[in-house]
Amino acid sequence: MNREYEKTFAGAMSKKILTYFGNTSNVAARMITDAAVNHGDEIHGKFLSFQEIEGMATILYTPDDQRISEQLWSETMDELAFANIQELMKEIND
Repeated sequence: MNREYEKTFAGAMSKKILTYFGNTSNVAARMITDAAVNHGDEIHGKFLSFQEIEGMATILYTPDDQRISEQLWSETMDELAFANIQELMKEIND
């Protein structure tokens, strides 16, 4: 469905903007691989911007919000249990 998008005005403008602000797929793949392989618990809940650790959202700095964050992580892991995600993460972190 996206094949004709670049032929529209909005598509042409988006392409120009992404040329200056977007990343190539090679760069994006390196960033994702770096985040998955080269960083451990120190980035849990944080954001990597060009391999630099950025702070967490300000809402996560209170104890109650930390509890919510941990609950969300636990529920996410429960949802992904069918894929043995806990075991995969242990293998990666070992």
